[in-house]
Amino acid sequence: CETAQQVAKFLIRERAVEQVDYPGLPDHPQHALATAQFGGRFGSIVTFRLSGGRAAADAFIAATDRIPFCPSLGEATTTLSHPESTSHRGLSPSQRELLGISGGTIRLSIGLESRDFVLDSLAEKLAGI
Repeated sequence: CETAQQVAKFLIRERAVEQVDYPGLPDHPQHALATAQFGGRFGSIVTFRLSGGRAAADAFIAATDRIPFCPSLGEATTTLSHPESTSHRGLSPSQRELLGISGGTIRLSIGLESRDFVLDSLAEKLAGI
């Protein structure tokens, strides 16, 4: 949870990132509820949207193997998923849009690696787009 919080804060500052969704961020619409329910531990999933859409997502995914693509979340290591092409591929574009899922949406499942490893790996991936 601590690494996920740091990842969310890191991603907010990145120019290639359009939006970050993580309940531990004060501007998240469910932050107050998450604080009450989770007691300051907001989970290991961080979702963000790249400003370059699907092309940026494809470049991000391909940029390095240090954070591998995984169609389902919940490994012991940090993985990423692309909801448009995996979990939500059966929905129409308008249905995905209502859910806030675009071609540039990436979901990270933060694993047990060190915070520095995860942040360095994300910086490397973002440099590749």
